[in-house]
Amino acid sequence: MARKKNPAFSKMLKKFHQGARIFAEAYIRAVKNGAAVAEEEVLAIAKDREQPVEFMAKKLFSAIMLGVLHAAEQMIQFGIAMIEDSKHKNKS
Repeated sequence: MARKKNPAFSKMLKKFHQGARIFAEAYIRAVKNGAAVAEEEVLAIAKDREQPVEFMAKKLFSAIMLGVLHAAEQMIQFGIAMIEDSKHKNKS
């Protein structure tokens, strides 16, 4: 017995898939940008090798946190833009 496709469910599933793809692309972009920010800091830390290991580890941790914060800020901005876009679409 063949199942009939529910057009409303298919449409909803397609929109969900599209939204997930858009979110994943934004996430990947944010992580790459955050890694680039952290990379700059890590390279600066690596230049000064005369520091104690504990000091370098603290700086490395701070550099990674800076990259993570940069990525998080971008994802928050993406979320806000998606909400605003959704509000405008619902008004139409």
